Amino acid sequence: MKATLIFDVGNTLATFTAPGVVSRLLAQTTLDHREARRYLLALQTHVVTQELVDQTCAKLNTQTFDISSYETPNGYVQDGAENMLQELTARGHPIVTLSNTSSLDASPLPGSLQSYVKTVYRSFEIGAVKPSPEAFNHVLRRERLGSTNAIMVGDSLKADIYGAMALGMRAVWLAPASHGHDTCQESPCIMIQSLRQLSDVLKDEGK
Repeated sequence: MKATLIFDVGNTLATFTAPGVVSRLLAQTTLDHREARRYLLALQTHVVTQELVDQTCAKLNTQTFDISSYETPNGYVQDGAENMLQELTARGHPIVTLSNTSSLDASPLPGSLQSYVKTVYRSFEIGAVKPSPEAFNHVLRRERLGSTNAIMVGDSLKADIYGAMALGMRAVWLAPASHGHDTCQESPCIMIQSLRQLSDVLKDEGK
């Protein structure tokens, strides 16, 4: 049985033209970022309303904004993503995505990626964000998978990689050159620097 591949979206399968609402507000607040992220969590685990934005901005001491005028960033297919998905689905790997995102930033997968993805999972619909076990377990339950039958692929060591491995999943870290000498500190994490490498990494999987 071929493992189901669970992909992060932003900076993994797609690149976006601008930061999402959480990153924008985090850049504006003068609060400690650890404290600010606790307040911002609500924007990623609930459908965003004007009331929720007003409450969150008040806690962050930032200026609120009208969500009706918010422009969702456009997404573009990451280099090598389409060919990689085409090859992996041809080999029999089911593909799903799991992303931390707000409903304000939710948009269809860019380009032709949608044709390769079985199911799209987003934190504001799940009610939990990576790296929490609830986010990963939601996908495993819905896809009827054991943790050993799923492989997480993403660019965030904390959210994607260590979050998945904490549940016994395998993980592939897409680590751009900007990460320098950072490495996965736990096994069975595999590090790649290009999506083009993923097909080779998984070539013997499920044989």
